[in-house]
Amino acid sequence: MTNDRIAKIKTFLAQTPDDPFLLHALAMEYLSVGDKTSAISYFEKNIALHPDYLGSYYQLAILLAQDGRKEEASFYFEKGIALARQQNDMKTVNELASAKWEYLEEE
Repeated sequence: MTNDRIAKIKTFLAQTPDDPFLLHALAMEYLSVGDKTSAISYFEKNIALHPDYLGSYYQLAILLAQDGRKEEASFYFEKGIALARQQNDMKTVNELASAKWEYLEEE
């Protein structure tokens, strides 16, 4: 399933294919239409190309946890927490740690 925003973002990505904001936005749009596989793929691509793009870690880790891929989710939660600490972003450290506990520890 696609929507107009996905088509627009893909048009912009054709001009700047490695833009971290556009890759993240496309992943979020896929998530909004229920295409978790494509969302995961674009979050992974964004992190691979831009390992300092903090927002993608949170979204990817949650999607992986929801998909039962807990070991991978834990990896991305931990990488995101380390990156947030490195960037001195304690709000995001807390958000990632809380989400990790919620999705992986509470069973």
